[in-house]
Amino acid sequence: KTVTIVEPCPSKTSVLTLGVTCALLVLLYVSTIFCYYMKKWLSPRKMMP
Repeated sequence: KTVTIVEPCPSKTSVLTLGVTCALLVLLYVSTIFCYYMKKWLSPRKMMP
């Protein structure tokens, strides 16, 4: 028995959108933490532009 979705289901689109949104949020979170720690490690303490 094969389970295939023939008709376009709105839940599939919402799941895909949710997955993309979660992926973007995780990417933003990781990049923010990465930039924060790279600034913290690479720059001296009292370096203000």
